[in-house]
Amino acid sequence: MNRFARVGLLGMLVGAAVSPAIATTCVDYATMTHWVSMIDGHDPVDVAVDGQYVYASYTYDIYACGLNVIDVSDPANPVVVGQAATTAQFAFGLAHDGNYVYVGGYESGVLVFDVSNPAAPFLAATENTPGATRTAAVQGQTLYVADDWNGLVVMNISNPLNPVTLGSVSFGDQAHGVAVQGNYAYVGGADSGFQVIDVSVPASPAVVGSYDSAGFAGAITLDGNLAYVGDGVAGLLVLDISTPTSPTFVTQLDTDGYAETLTIHGTTGYLSDNSNGLLLLDLTTPSNPVITDRVQAPINWAGPSVVNGGFAYLAVGSGSTKGIHVVDIGNGTTAPFDGALDTPGHAEQVTVVGDLAYIADKSSGLQIVDAADPANPVILGTASVRDKAYDVAVTGGRAYIADGLGGLRIFDVTNPSTPALLGFLDTPGKALGVALLNVAGPFEYAVVADDGTLRVIDITNPAAPVDAGILTIPSYGKDVEVEGRYAYVSRSFSGMTIVDLIDPTSPVEVTTYDTPGLVCAIDVSGSTAYLADGNRGVRILDVSNPAAPVELGLVNTPSFAQSIEVAGNYAYVADGQGGALVIDVRDPAAPLSVGSLEIAGFGEGIGLSRTHIFVVSGTAGLEIAPRQCDAVTSAPGVAGAGTPFSLSVSPNPFASSTRVTFSLTRPGPARLDIYDTAGRAVAERAEGAFDAGTNTLRWDGRNASGRPAPAGVYFLRIVTEEGAATEKAVRLR
Repeated sequence: MNRFARVGLLGMLVGAAVSPAIATTCVDYATMTHWVSMIDGHDPVDVAVDGQYVYASYTYDIYACGLNVIDVSDPANPVVVGQAATTAQFAFGLAHDGNYVYVGGYESGVLVFDVSNPAAPFLAATENTPGATRTAAVQGQTLYVADDWNGLVVMNISNPLNPVTLGSVSFGDQAHGVAVQGNYAYVGGADSGFQVIDVSVPASPAVVGSYDSAGFAGAITLDGNLAYVGDGVAGLLVLDISTPTSPTFVTQLDTDGYAETLTIHGTTGYLSDNSNGLLLLDLTTPSNPVITDRVQAPINWAGPSVVNGGFAYLAVGSGSTKGIHVVDIGNGTTAPFDGALDTPGHAEQVTVVGDLAYIADKSSGLQIVDAADPANPVILGTASVRDKAYDVAVTGGRAYIADGLGGLRIFDVTNPSTPALLGFLDTPGKALGVALLNVAGPFEYAVVADDGTLRVIDITNPAAPVDAGILTIPSYGKDVEVEGRYAYVSRSFSGMTIVDLIDPTSPVEVTTYDTPGLVCAIDVSGSTAYLADGNRGVRILDVSNPAAPVELGLVNTPSFAQSIEVAGNYAYVADGQGGALVIDVRDPAAPLSVGSLEIAGFGEGIGLSRTHIFVVSGTAGLEIAPRQCDAVTSAPGVAGAGTPFSLSVSPNPFASSTRVTFSLTRPGPARLDIYDTAGRAVAERAEGAFDAGTNTLRWDGRNASGRPAPAGVYFLRIVTEEGAATEKAVRLR
């Protein structure tokens, strides 16, 4: 573990006594709602899902738009399998029906795409409208089109290749959303609010009711006698439509953002809010919807979303990671933080040693925080710097600060309440990163990323540190990590440079590895390097031959990977406005996002104690959460256990049945239990004795009553005399 000077995970640290944790122990983030993956979808505008395929309309540029077909049979690795481009000016909302997708082509009218072959979708027909088509809804053989200033247009699509306009009605405002139920179409009428249109006579649709909403009425979701309206900055509007001609107010939920599209499953709502990401709502009492949780989206911008088979698919049409983002709904909750602390400055980076967190707080210098009780962290001491504290390394009762234009500052922190300046060295550049080099026993050198140079500083006498070796690195160096004799330096847009420090007085560049993103931070463990590559996610490299790094795997992140720490089987990432992520790196060739944390600010730095994650996010300060359990994922309400044998589920996701394969070290009985996300037993399949070696049990997708279990997330648990293990599986509809 290369960061023991920064993170304090190993017992080699001086004075690193660890008190028992008072707050929450480890958490299995994989069972909770979390971000999973994304795929570039140009500028996606709307989404629909059917089985293993997501359909996304996109507008890449004027006269460059169309439809993407994305295979999400493996939600962690979505793949664009088909694309149909058009010369239409825009592609907006869409409706999917069987082999066809109807897309609002704005001034090009309705665009009809044939998706009977997902790998080869094509534009099959168009139908012009008097206005500018924004979106549509299908009921039977009729298409209802929100046609901007032209209001609602009704079309016959009994022959999808030849849509025929039957009638239209305007109401003096823009039609932005539409939903249909029975003889009524409900239209989001922008500034004029919610419009009710009688479509019992398709050739003569008529406005028969309305409700003037407080915001900008757009997407509409119907649930029995209730209409949920995405009302922009006014939040989510709930209306009673039991008498369609006279919709009445039920309630308005302020989301403190811009409410867009709601999907309802049972009593849970999933609301995309382009200022807050994906909001989870408890709709048990429609007159009192409650926001129960949130999954952050990149730059907090989430467009329309759909939910299917335990996953939500969000169209994110803005920012550096625009595309289709996949969220695992899990058990409908996200992990809470144990504690938080506002720092006086801008919290940039954090290092944890024992119970103490050392925060580089920019202009406010070094903040030393007592986190013995993670639920109640307290600032013990503060040390001022000349410029701004960007990074901190700690060992042996000393803290080494990368002080920007102030160079390297060294503090005595043996008494954390009164840190004292021991010495400093002004550097010619801007010191942004610091790590420590152990040559012969105690650390003798500080390695500083100083803008265009890497400086190896002799700290044998902390009162008078001096340059020992200097290497010019012609790029902006933000972070530096030391593992063994090598330093790994982030070069922002130029990737990572590996430097040989076997002679600290004469550092030698070994190689530079370029990446497509912006390398903000590096962590190295043994012969593996983990790169936080900005908007290109996390990259894992084999550096066993430092002269020739080889990329092993890549995992995208929802926003901007800023900082990374690796411990055990997991990497922990501060991801800008994507919050904090937990990534399973047991297979470096296939890293997998298994958890995410909503944070108050912009995730900039991350550190680890033996039991907790420490995330710093600028002006939002410090937040502390439990670490991921290093045991196997367990079903809610079911005690976890170690894994004395291997376990796999295939196919996963599955439509009708799946196989659970497991291995035993000796003959013995085994039982397969199936749980839902609430921890309720769905089915149990008891078997007799199994042989040592590989064995298989099958679940036919049915519950204990023999009826097909609904689509969603399940936990398949094998129980044996040797122990128990659990894997998550997704049943498609």
